[in-house]
Amino acid sequence: MTLPDGRQVDGVRGIQDYLVESKSRQFARALVKRLLTYSLGRSLEYSDRRLVDSLTRGFIESDYRLGGLIVAIADSRLFLTK
Repeated sequence: MTLPDGRQVDGVRGIQDYLVESKSRQFARALVKRLLTYSLGRSLEYSDRRLVDSLTRGFIESDYRLGGLIVAIADSRLFLTK
């Protein structure tokens, strides 16, 4: 199978590997934004981007451990002062 970017993949496993290799940072950021939005009970604002960046970096560095991300959100000043 050929993906839109021209890369060849073989079956479902090939697609999984492609997504893990090339889209993991996008996935991490999207998940951080969704969890933070839910946790704050409001839409994210431009001023929240530094926290999103920091949480995304931490989530990736922790090897995508969801528990660590949840604790980091709960410990954030933004969450504690909502």
